[in-house]
Parts: sequence; C-alpha cells; structure tokens
Amino acid sequence: MYIYIPNFDENKVTYVMTVADDDSENE
Repeated sequence: MYIYIPNFDENKVTYVMTVADDDSENE
C-alpha cells in the first residue's frame, strides 16, 4: 500500500510516494 503525501513547495504540489507497510516491498 502506497500513501501519496502532497508537499507544497513554491506553489508547486509534488507528491511523494511513501511505503505504508514496512514488510511489504514485493507486491
């Protein structure tokens, strides 16, 4: 499961993909 965190920087929204599950690299 991937959670997209919106980062507001200089009026530009960049979505950072972070892994929610620790032991879930291989999907």
